[in-house]
Parts: sequence; C-alpha cells; structure tokens
Amino acid sequence: MRFPPKNILVPMDLSEPSMLAWRQAAMLAQRFGARLQALYVQEWFYTAIGTGVGAPIPTAEAAEASIEELQQRLGPDADIRTVTGLTDRMIVSWAERGWDLIVMGSHGRTGFDRLVRGSVAEAVVHVSSVPVLVVHDYEPDLKTVLAPVKPMPYGLEGLKTAARFAAAQGASLTALHVVSAPVYRDSGGLRGTKMMIEDMIAEIPLSLREACRPTVELAFGDPAREIAAASRDYSATVLVARSRGFLHDRVLGTTAERVLRYARRLVLALPVAVPISRRAEAPARDPRALRAHRA
Repeated sequence: MRFPPKNILVPMDLSEPSMLAWRQAAMLAQRFGARLQALYVQEWFYTAIGTGVGAPIPTAEAAEASIEELQQRLGPDADIRTVTGLTDRMIVSWAERGWDLIVMGSHGRTGFDRLVRGSVAEAVVHVSSVPVLVVHDYEPDLKTVLAPVKPMPYGLEGLKTAARFAAAQGASLTALHVVSAPVYRDSGGLRGTKMMIEDMIAEIPLSLREACRPTVELAFGDPAREIAAASRDYSATVLVARSRGFLHDRVLGTTAERVLRYARRLVLALPVAVPISRRAEAPARDPRALRAHRA
C-alpha cells in the first residue's frame, strides 16, 4: 500500500454513511495533500425488455438532480465523477485506474440481499486490489491502531502497512493475535506464538517502531468475533482481506468481511498483493523464514 496515499477515491450517494466517509476522506486528503474524488455509480436495473439505469426507472432529469444535490452537499469545488453499472464492480474498476485508497461508508443492501451478498463495502473489499478504508463513524483524531496478525509472510506485510498508517497519524500500534485453539492457552506454544509476533515487529523499520511504539496482545476464540470486539477500543483497525476460497467465503465470509460487519469504528482492509502459494501458508517460525520468503 502506498502510504500516505496521494489519490483517494470516495464512492458516494446521498446517504449519511457516504457523507461520513467523505468527511473522513477529506480530513486525510488535507493532512496528506492528497487528490480527492467522489464517485457516483448509477446502478443498472433489469426489465422485461432489457437493461436500463436506476430503480425505479428514473428520468435523465432525476439522475441529474441527484448529481446536483451531491455537488451542493460536497461543495462547488468537489471533483465528482459519474459512472453506470453494478455498484461494487464499478467502484473496483474505477479504483484500479491509479487510486491509492478507497474510502467508503458502511451501508448498502438490506434484508435477504444483504444476507446472501453482504454490503457494498464487503463486496468491494472481497475483490479490490486497492486498500479500502470503511468508515462506521467519523474519527477526527486517530490515536490508536489495532493490527490483527498471523505469523505468516502476508501478515508481516500487513503489519508493516499498519505501522506506516499509525506512524502517519501519530498513533500507537497494537498487534493482536487471536488463538483459536483453546489448548494453546495452557501450553508452551503460547509463549512461542507471542515470540513469533514479537519477531514480526522486529522486522518493522526502526523509525516506524519508534513512531508507533508497537505492543503485542493475545486473545482467544473466534478470530472475527475477537477482532471486532477489540476494535471498539481503537480508532482504527488495519487487517489483511485474504480470501480463503469461493465456497468458504460465500458461506462464512472472510475474517475481514465479518469484522467489517460488526466493527463500529474505522477498518482499513488491505488486499493480498500476490497469490499465496501452499508453501507460503506455513507459519513463519522466525525472521529468517520471513526474509527468505520475500527474497
């Protein structure tokens, strides 16, 4: 992830969650001198005679009125682009045109549709190659950052990005590892697990460690539930949105998507930059293993 971001994209509609996302993104853009753009997606709909735009069937005047109202709310200088298509797909497609960060509100589908497909934010996180900051509530001052981690190579890269994010905000960083096997609680393996997380922290550049002062916390239970519960005590949570396969993701959702659903504050979901091989799935036992993987 490029951080601080220089290009921030904010998918928008006229809802309150979108306005909160715009406010958060504007704060980050001002702080980092980043370019800021709002993206308004006009949805396709399907009828007996084909496809069209909007639901219910809108007139061109109605669509134009929505854009005008959005411009009024964001201000005359706001850069707003309009595209047509399926919302989550168009957001991802547009973001891949050189944007460093997507900032969006947590809202979208309701009822049965949400049960089956999740929210728009979850759908974007699931496939985006661009980091996604999901805003549940506006955070004017980010003081603490939570980074859920696993002792895996992709976990190290996520932890480094979390450190950059925290350092840029002047915030402290906590690396959280959730142990899902209860037997670990009373075994010597627990001490080894904590040492592996500490070894990962040691791989963070010294200047970043000094800036964000990372510490280690352990929790026990279901990872998504424990991360979501812990996230409520932090300004932001930074985690890797790693897919575990189509069937698993559609039935249970990734940990990132489940955290997005139940968290109450900022969540920054990071994509896995490259496909993860089976060899990379093995836990990294020490810093040398992590360095060997990156080499």
